[in-house]
Amino acid sequence: MLLLPIKSGTWKIYAFCEKDGRCQVLSFLGGLNLKYHGSRSRLFAILSRASTEHLGPNQFPVEMSHLASNKEKIYEFIAGDLRLLWFYSPHEKRVIICSAAYLKKTQKTDKKLIANAIEIQKQYSLAYQDGNISILVEEDN
Repeated sequence: MLLLPIKSGTWKIYAFCEKDGRCQVLSFLGGLNLKYHGSRSRLFAILSRASTEHLGPNQFPVEMSHLASNKEKIYEFIAGDLRLLWFYSPHEKRVIICSAAYLKKTQKTDKKLIANAIEIQKQYSLAYQDGNISILVEEDN
């Protein structure tokens, strides 16, 4: 499994990447039109605070972060209409894996997005147990 570091501090925050290195989270956030740039900035501010402060994502009120799926413990960060699905690593302390970013269109989180996050969560656990986690490093230009 490929992971791309998003933020690192007291907590490490990674984005899931496909085998070919494509990262839905960063592609989606990078492709947002100007209307959502404020929300994207707020989302990255949330990620910065989550990574650098001792309480991590536990410091935020439910308006900024909450469970999207209780049974599987899939969470979402919230900035305006922008959502970022994530889960805690069950194998490492203070590690968060982000699975998908999307724009909120309805009251409930799309079941397909939750199912995808659950699948990534399972893949992560299997890859971790097999010692098959690779952290991508962006090259300096």
